[in-house]
Amino acid sequence: GPIKTKMANQMRVFFENDTVIIRHARTTDKELKIFRDPFSIEEAGISQLSEIAREIQCYAIIGIFHFVSGPYISVVSEQELVGKIEGKDIWNIQQIDFYPLHGSTNSRDNQYINMLKTLFKLPGFYYSHEFDLFNSAQRRFNISVESSTVSLWDTADMRFVWNQFVVQDLEEFDIGNWVVPVLKGFVGIRKSTVNGNDIDLILISRRNVKRAGTRFWVRGLDSDGNVANNVESEQIIIVNQTKMSYVQTRGSIPVYWTQYSDLTRIPRAIVDYEKDTNLACRKHFEEQIELYGNQVCVSLVDHKGFQGELNDSYANAVSTLSDHPIRFVPFDFHHQTRGMNYQNIQILLDDIAGELQGFEYFCSPLHGYPDRQQNGVIRTNCMDNLDRTNAIQRAIGLDLLNKQLVDTEVLSNNEQINDKTMFEFNNLWADNGDAISIQYAGTGAMKSDYTRLGKRTLKGMINDGKLAIVRYILNTFYDGEKQDTIDILLKGLSKPIPPTNRNKTFSLFLIVVVVLLGILYILAPLCKYLSVFNLIE
Repeated sequence: GPIKTKMANQMRVFFENDTVIIRHARTTDKELKIFRDPFSIEEAGISQLSEIAREIQCYAIIGIFHFVSGPYISVVSEQELVGKIEGKDIWNIQQIDFYPLHGSTNSRDNQYINMLKTLFKLPGFYYSHEFDLFNSAQRRFNISVESSTVSLWDTADMRFVWNQFVVQDLEEFDIGNWVVPVLKGFVGIRKSTVNGNDIDLILISRRNVKRAGTRFWVRGLDSDGNVANNVESEQIIIVNQTKMSYVQTRGSIPVYWTQYSDLTRIPRAIVDYEKDTNLACRKHFEEQIELYGNQVCVSLVDHKGFQGELNDSYANAVSTLSDHPIRFVPFDFHHQTRGMNYQNIQILLDDIAGELQGFEYFCSPLHGYPDRQQNGVIRTNCMDNLDRTNAIQRAIGLDLLNKQLVDTEVLSNNEQINDKTMFEFNNLWADNGDAISIQYAGTGAMKSDYTRLGKRTLKGMINDGKLAIVRYILNTFYDGEKQDTIDILLKGLSKPIPPTNRNKTFSLFLIVVVVLLGILYILAPLCKYLSVFNLIE
């Protein structure tokens, strides 16, 4: 079960008749006082509590949400320790709770609260009281400041702070004393030993708040160059007091396109040729180049059908950016790996080997100055930027891991990592794929047998079929509400959302559909004329 924090990191919230008082267990000289009517907040010295004050203890404050009847404070009530990075605790949020900061409440408020609580029960919300989860090791070094009093809010990359909207009421105060910035994505920490050297394997994926949403609701890019399902993944290796970091990115195909759920198994993607794709794509890559340096754009979509049309539109948009350091690399994943020939992924790795070598990686003593920094990034996409993308990013990460262990003389030239380390590494990336996939598509990642085992299996193919069914159901019937919930978290409640009304007959219908489709997908791999690879993303 969840591992409780030390008392020193807990928040204390006291409810009086007219006020709500927040105190941090580590701070003894001030408190945050919230007045109920009219709603206002002030930071002041410690006051005397009345005898009727009701106290709740929580692990952290998420922010203040404004619903129909008024404001609510949201707190972390359950959490789990992921592990330590550089000696600092990283926490996975398991549950949040809401408490009204006003008098009366109504059922519509409860609807929104339940939606948000459901969202936070999904894998992928993290925070730390001390460690900066929002910047890569390289960015942390380049923005390092001398003062130890600077809070995480002062340095966090706001692209990845998911509760930034709901802390606006507190921005005039020393926000770092009261609210933790929250990351959405994945944090995994594994340990192993190679040739007697203890190794920390860490993977941090950071989901961008811009153009955030669910699979069929948010695709492509917007006029500002923001793309859907945009995630930065940082692989960190710590060995012999040396820290090595390598960053990859994923994001939707940066053209204007949509793919609305229409009750078909795989809705057709539609490219919008009326909008100025070239301008928006230019904005996207100018930002990416400023953030990460040179770009290698690996596109894994099919080269035929509507995926082929998308791939051609992407290639055409990139061709207008010849004055930018970008290389477009089309790799038809399904075609190249058909017949379970996943060893053909090496063809792609050979193609980008020059950039993998030339882009370098961040390397620094744990307490010192770096001797190298990363100067370019591999940007990978497929249709959803989930299954194929995660498989390729894992392969790139493994290539870098071997190189880094040779560079630090943990391995000799041509020596491979041991089975234990390979197991931990593969499962780290597979867990990452599942988390990122659940957030965007509702299920764990497909092709995870390849990521975990290094090969495709019949069991894995059947499991992919089952996942495809669940995705179909979730994307068709449930993602609208999930999209609304994400929008409430990131943008606030702009207009009332109709209450959900799914009756028992509807639920029974979905169960029957799942069972029938499940039988079809389980039988499908047994037919040699039916390619499972073309049934799934």
